[in-house]
Formats: sequence, C-alpha cells, structure tokens
Amino acid sequence: MTICLIEDCPTSAQRMAASANADSWYKAMHWARTTAIGCLVLIALLAILNWSRWHFRYRPRKLTAALRGLGYPHLAFIDLSLGITLGLFTLFMSLFIWCFQMKPYYRPGVEWGNPPLGIRAGWIAQALLPFVFVMGSRINPLAWITRVEASRWMIWHQYGARVLLFFSVIHTFIILYAPYRQGGISWTRAYWTTYNKPSNFFNSHGRMVNGTFALAALSWIVFSSFAKIRNWNYEFFIVQHILSIVAFLISLWPHVKVSIPDALYYIYASVAVWGFSILVRFFWETVEFAGLGKWKGKAILQGFGGDEMSGKGGVTRLVVETKRGSWETGQYVYLRVPSVNPFQSHPFTIASSPPTNSDIDTPSPLTILISSRSGITKRIARSALSNPSKSIPVIVQGPFGGFGEKLERFDKVLVICGGVGAAMGWPVASKLVREGRKVKMIWSVRNIDCLEWFNDDRSFDRTDVTIHLTGPNPDQTSTFSAPMKPSSSKIESSQPVEAETTASTPGVEEKLFDIASGTVVNSGRCDITKVLREYTEGMDQGERLAVIVCGPTSMLADTANAVAKLQWDIVRGKSVLGEVWMHKERFGW
Repeated sequence: MTICLIEDCPTSAQRMAASANADSWYKAMHWARTTAIGCLVLIALLAILNWSRWHFRYRPRKLTAALRGLGYPHLAFIDLSLGITLGLFTLFMSLFIWCFQMKPYYRPGVEWGNPPLGIRAGWIAQALLPFVFVMGSRINPLAWITRVEASRWMIWHQYGARVLLFFSVIHTFIILYAPYRQGGISWTRAYWTTYNKPSNFFNSHGRMVNGTFALAALSWIVFSSFAKIRNWNYEFFIVQHILSIVAFLISLWPHVKVSIPDALYYIYASVAVWGFSILVRFFWETVEFAGLGKWKGKAILQGFGGDEMSGKGGVTRLVVETKRGSWETGQYVYLRVPSVNPFQSHPFTIASSPPTNSDIDTPSPLTILISSRSGITKRIARSALSNPSKSIPVIVQGPFGGFGEKLERFDKVLVICGGVGAAMGWPVASKLVREGRKVKMIWSVRNIDCLEWFNDDRSFDRTDVTIHLTGPNPDQTSTFSAPMKPSSSKIESSQPVEAETTASTPGVEEKLFDIASGTVVNSGRCDITKVLREYTEGMDQGERLAVIVCGPTSMLADTANAVAKLQWDIVRGKSVLGEVWMHKERFGW
C-alpha cells in the first residue's frame, strides 16, 4: 500500500529498484512462508518424539528426570508450568528477534512503500493464523498427528492468539507511525483519511477501516478469552467468541485481498480447519441423535441434597445409557442437553470406570458429575432436584482425551483430587484396584457426604482412599471423634472429623459411617509434599510412580512442585525411584 504526499513521486520501477536489497515488499511473503514452515517442522519433531516414546520403553533415567524437573514446576505469577512458559517464551522471542533483526525499519518516505518492519510483522501474524485455529479446534488433527490431546493444545491456542495480536499491533503501529515520522500529524491525517472510508470497506480505499475492525475484533477475542471472563459465563463466552471470530475474518479478508492476495491462502486454511471441525462434529452428533452411535441418547438425572441447591457439593449426577462400553479413564465427552440448551455442548469428565475387556460389548452406564455453577449446569441441577431420576434426551460426543502414558508401565499410582476433581480420579483408582494394581487416592472435600457421588461403586476397596475434610469450622458443624464404631468401619482421624450436618439430624452418625466405611478420614488440608514423600519412601529400587492430580489451581501447583523436587532427587542420586511421571487436570473450561 503506497500513498504519495509529495509532488515528485517515484514510479513503481523506481520503488522496486530501491528496495531490491532492503527487504523488498515484492518478496515479503517469504516471512510468512518461513514462519509456517518453522511451525510445521516443530509439529513434526513433536510427533516423532511422542510416537517414539509411546513405542519404546527405554528412557534415560536421569535425563528424563531432569527434563521433567525443569518442566513440572508451577509459576504462580503466570499460572503456567515452567516447561510451558519456557516453550512459549522461546518461540515468541525467536519470532520477535527474527522480525526486528533486519534494518532499516522504515523506507525513506511513505511514497516509497510501506515500512519493512510493519510488513514483516503483518506476514508473521498472517502465517500464525491457521495454527491458532487448528490448536483451538475440538476435532484437532494435531492431536492425531502428535499424540498430544486436543485439550493440551488449548494453552498454545490461547497464547498463540496473544502472539498473533502482538505482531498485528506492531504491524498497525509501524504503518501508522511512518507518515507521522515523515510529515507529522498532518501527513498521518491525510494517510488515514485516504484509506479510512467506511463506504469502501471491501475495496482498496478501505484498508484502514477494515484493518482497524480486524484489529479491534482480534483484541476483543484475546481479552474475552481470559480465564476469569471465560469461566464467568461459559455459554456467553462461546456465543460471543464465535461471532467475534466471524467478524475478524470478514474484516481481515478485504484488508489483505486488495494488496497482498497471497495472504488469502492463510485465511482459507484457517476457515478450512474450522469448517472441517464443524462438519465432523455435525455429522457425529447427527449419527448419535439418530441412534446409530454408541450412546442411546438417554440419560438419568440424579440430584444430591434434597431441596438444597448446593446439595452434596452442588453436584448433579447424570448417568448416560450406552449400547456398548468404550472409553478410557481420564477421558471426557461433550454433552448436549436439547431440553436445556439445544445449541451448545459442554465438556464433562467421565466419572465412571470403563468396562473390563470381557464386558466391552455389553452396555455399561457412563456417569458424569456436573458441578452447578451458572447457565446450563445450574439448569440441569434444578431439573434434577425437581424431577429426581428423570430420563432426559442427550447427545454425547466423544470420548476425547486420556493420559499420555500407559499406566501399566508404573508400579504404583498416586491419585490426588480436590472436590469434583474426583470425577477423574475415582475411576482411575477404581479401575486400578480391580486390576490388582497398587494405588492410593487422596481426596480433599468440604464434607464427607460427597462420598455419596460414588456410593454405587462397590467394587472399589475404600481402604485405599484417604479423605481430607476442608469444610466449615467446627462451631458450624457436628463433630465425630474417631473411632465411633467397631473396627469394620475404618474411619481414622488425627483430629476430630467434621460432617456438614447438624447434631440433631436423626441417624446422621449411621449415614456417615455407612458412606465412609473403610475410608481413612482426616480433617484439614492435605500436605501434598508430605504425602508424596511418605508414599515414595515405601517404594523399592527402580520402581516407577505415576502421580495423577485433578483439582483447583493451588492443588495442582503444590503437586507439580512436589513432583519436580522428586525429579531432582533422582538426578542427584538421592532417590532410588526409576521414574516419576505426572498428569494434571484443572477445573474450568
């Protein structure tokens, strides 16, 4: 885009000759091409690494521990692991240095063409666009190629969009600053007026207005995707996110079409990725709705807590009828409830153990625990309370996700959960116990009644479960000092156990012990570092440990930091463990 504000303007041939050795505008597309190739190479290397890890058992013990010790620690100020932070920082700085290393940043004047720095930044941003789209897709080809589950790509999707916004801002600022640098505010005003006519939104004289709209839409997309806004109202987030993306693409298309049509290929690739995900999901849900999939399309609602909306931790259990069992522990599904909201589906962790190999072809109910927040989850909870055991139509898509490792590789497994995070942890522990594996589960909950969520799972020996009660202070609850019943009820406590019920409630003690029979119960928060240390002290030379944690951010951070310390103990020769691997999941969308 060239505008001449002087009398003697250079010809196109003169501009081309002047920029031949100074980052020519006519060859600038190589910045996007190189960026895209670099991203593809990194994805290919990740795929090779993960596929080789999946098929080859040998891993250098101390090197593996050192890499995990570097990658696992949690950085509270950014709420990311050190490994993810280093990866994001390295990629961003590589692009930043590459973009800014070539000079000059500006041409002699705007009559000689747009400043090279602004063009470079724009091309880099354009190349990142399809990768941001594919990393945020539910039907994610990268998950198949790299064996990195789709939800793991979301953090790269979110921060990739921020990097895209950064280079878009650089592109905009440099191009607008160029006329000011040459002729002050009057030149900037002339430059802006020439290319900022709303009536020319879709032609060459609307480059500023459509570019401004595209930048504004992208800024809103990034801002509205921050966790606090996203978790405030998930339904609103999804609707506005889709509308904002459509507005962004509609504005970006004419912005690049009129002067750099080659950039349209990156928009086409982005739309193709998004469209592919939508079409696959539509076909999938159509098959399920027609009754041709693995799910029957019916589910039973089971509310907890009687007339209390908060219930047992504010949780509703939804049991989906299946035609045949087929899922793995740690996986999740997308659930659409047409009677509540026919236009949106939400991700929920599968809270029931998968069937054994011998039962794989028989119907096995799939359980989902829904924590009541707002929107669809609150409406489902109200429906469960007003119509207990009601059968409702549902459309289930999945399962997705799972662990990146085979748990069979490990000699012992430690499962740490907080609140409704047990929806992932309990099925893991239950399945491993049934298989005769060594497993221990630590569960922090507000009150012991939350055990009722899994009261129908009688195959699980609850002596392997330790409950930590973190509910209200003692003067608001009844206190039961252990032991209160014969040894058949293995309730132990270093401090009095608290149940969130009033002392006058009839039969509360009997109910408490019936639910918690065989379970070790402690009051207060769990000291994860101490638990991990004590658990590993009983392990033999060369044994492998898997740590699985699902809960609030603080629990994930404590666990990650404790496991990272264990890794460095292995590196320094202070631990006899052969390997410690960790998988973590957090609450939220």
